[in-house]
Amino acid sequence: MPPSCGPRGAASSAAAAPDECRVELARADGEAERIDANDRPPPLAHASPLAIASLGLVNGAHFFTICSVFPYAGFLAVDNGWARDVDSAGYVAGFLATATVIARIPTSVLWGYAADRWGWYPAVQLSLASLAIGSLCFGVARPLWLALLSRCIFLGGLNGWPALTGLVCGEVGGEAEQAKVLSRVIGSGPIFALIGPAIGGWTYGLVEGLPPALPPNIFGAALAVVTMVAAHFQLSPMHRGRLSTAAPVSEEKSDALPMELVVATESTQDDDADKCATTHADAAEHTCKSDGAMSGDRPAARAAPATHSGCGLSFMSAELLLVFLYRATGGLVMYMIWDVFPLFCIASRSAGGLELSHEALGTLLSAAAVVQVRASRVDTKRP
Repeated sequence: MPPSCGPRGAASSAAAAPDECRVELARADGEAERIDANDRPPPLAHASPLAIASLGLVNGAHFFTICSVFPYAGFLAVDNGWARDVDSAGYVAGFLATATVIARIPTSVLWGYAADRWGWYPAVQLSLASLAIGSLCFGVARPLWLALLSRCIFLGGLNGWPALTGLVCGEVGGEAEQAKVLSRVIGSGPIFALIGPAIGGWTYGLVEGLPPALPPNIFGAALAVVTMVAAHFQLSPMHRGRLSTAAPVSEEKSDALPMELVVATESTQDDDADKCATTHADAAEHTCKSDGAMSGDRPAARAAPATHSGCGLSFMSAELLLVFLYRATGGLVMYMIWDVFPLFCIASRSAGGLELSHEALGTLLSAAAVVQVRASRVDTKRP
């Protein structure tokens, strides 16, 4: 580098030629371009349909544990002696349905930390294993406390899928296709809302001598296990690929140029060359230094890549609070439909209900989900 183009150019014995400064600044720009190119992450491949289908199965396995219990929750409370009759089973049935949600309140943030620490794929597999174990435990539970604990711990707290859905879809789809992947995955929920109540209602008490809730929960556990296998073949290679493409920052930065070269801009090269061509006396004041002695209004062309510590919103921002309100309202309406409506359907006619069986109720709930499936298909077709 010419003496007067370095950070200590003022102490140089002679001024460098303008052409030599131009060459040096051009080289700095070229090296900075190379460094920026190395810092960019590799281009992401398109999300495969099988990977999206695997995520849909994960969402379906989670969704099945929610919606399959509604057709028989009131009957289960009576059969296990938790309630006197179906007219008074609403309190217990409500707890069975909402036990999974209560446990997610303190654990959702922890699942985010776990995904950051160990990766999203192990978190998804652990969630699926918890769904399988929790389904079997709930199916054989006789005491009310064991049934509530099974749903609260395994189907709720140890199931991190609701907290990981957006993160995983973003990782699988990348920046270009994350919206498409998320819409497909969310669209799988109504499909299992269609088949879940039917399976729960028609398989409840199907096998004599077994706990009445075990057959539908065996199906839920089997669905979770099958989804684990599918995720192993479709999502595990993708997760390993993301880890292997992470560039080692220390090696990439080892040969980086000093910042006095990186911050040079093309718009100021002419001015820099003129300053480098001045006499030794003038060079003390107008030299090509970048460690704080460059021209006062010179903009920095290439700064170090910014690190994003969050999504840009404060925790108590109005936008985030609006999202919380939207999600809370949606959850309230959903559970009012799924919990209160089945209790009305199974209540006796003397209590003002329809006195439906669990088979008829499961069919009714599945038929009602057809509209949701249709709406979901229309939504996922939007660009």
